[in-house]
This record gives sequence, C-alpha cells and structure tokens, in this order.
Amino acid sequence: ALRRMLLLPAPLLEQLRTLSLPSLTDAQQARLRKAVAQPEFSEERVKSEAPAALPFAVFCRACSKYCSITQPRAQRQGSAPLMMLTDSTSGLRPASRQRSAPRIRAGEHLEFSPDIRQMSEAELAAVEELTVLRADVGSITFHGVTDVRTVNFDTDVRLEVGEVLVYPNAGSKPAEGEGLNKMATVTMYQCWPPQGSDLANDPEAQERYRDKIRQMTQKKHAHFVDYDCMTGMWKFRVNHF
Repeated sequence: ALRRMLLLPAPLLEQLRTLSLPSLTDAQQARLRKAVAQPEFSEERVKSEAPAALPFAVFCRACSKYCSITQPRAQRQGSAPLMMLTDSTSGLRPASRQRSAPRIRAGEHLEFSPDIRQMSEAELAAVEELTVLRADVGSITFHGVTDVRTVNFDTDVRLEVGEVLVYPNAGSKPAEGEGLNKMATVTMYQCWPPQGSDLANDPEAQERYRDKIRQMTQKKHAHFVDYDCMTGMWKFRVNHF
C-alpha cells in the first residue's frame, strides 16, 4: 500500500504541498482509510522494512483520522461493544446465500481480514486468523480458527482510541476458547505518552516509558509485545478475554 502511494505520477512533495483534505471526495477518503488499515501500512511494519518512510506513514494515518473526524455525524456513527485495557494514564447477503450471518452495522468502521462479509455460513464456522480492525485506532487478531456465526460485532467488539472491549456484557461472553473469547493479539494506535514531544530526543526517557507500559500490560494479565513512543503503537497478546 505504501509503495503504491509513493509511486505517484506527479512529484510527491508537490502533491503534498497542494493537498487539501476538506476537498477529498468520499471515494478518496474511503481509499485512504482502506490503505492505512492494511497490515503492511502499520507503523511497526514500515519502521522495520522502510524506516525512511515512517514519517509519511504517520502523516497518512493522521490524514485518515482527520477525515474520519470531520465526516458528517451521520456518516461517523457506528462501532459498538470483552475486555478493556486502558489506564488512567448484517452484512446483506444475496437471497440465494442466506445464512445466520454475524451482525455488522451498515455504517460500522470495523473492517475484517479475511472479509467475513463475503463468506458462506460454512466458511464463517472456521475463519482462520481473523483480524478485526479500525483505521487509525487499532486491530485485534484472533489466532487459530474462529467460529463467528453467532458473533454480534455491533455489541461484542469495540475499538476506540485508548481502549479495547470484547464481550463487555458478562452474560454474552461464551466459554473460554469459544467465539472471540480466545487467544488474540491487540494492536492499538495513538497511545501517546503524556509528555509528548518531551521524549522525542531522549532515548532513555522513551525506554523508561516503554518499561512503564510493559508493567501496566502485565498488571492487566496480558503479554507485552511492543510499544513505541514515537508512533504511539502499543501491541500485546491475551490468552482470552
């Protein structure tokens, strides 16, 4: 995705200089959100494979966030709620393929990989490595094979800046290992340190804050994977929700 955005016909700097976010069409905004939501566009992936492109990737994510915030309210309504990790600090199917589909609100910002909206009931019973993501906010990858036929994504999953909720209603949570109550990797964006730019030129302070995030993750009974002060990316694993 990043490579495609860089290989533009006109000079990139000129395009950035004349860029006007309010003038982007709905289709252009949709393409931008889809691009930054791709796993290969994550700050962690770009940082490891093309460090020089990291500022551009962050810029694109910020543009996508701006577009989602400035959309008319009617277009932005969506997303709804298993576990919250924070600190103070239906899809429509053709009649010929009717099934008990997972419930997904039409205006939902959630995206799925693989795309469960295009699956048959048999395929929904065994989705491998399902990733639920929200552009600019974060993602959850449910490891192994997951049966999502009875999952209500309107109420069972919520991704917001600074929080992850899965099965918030205790009565709706299935047994461990069933549905979405299973091992997963969570990636959250925009988890900035309170000091902000004060840490930019202080590697030792960055490492101290990273250790603080590691300790906080462990207190939440999760397994720390990574945290980056410069990109605001926090990744951890849970055994179940």
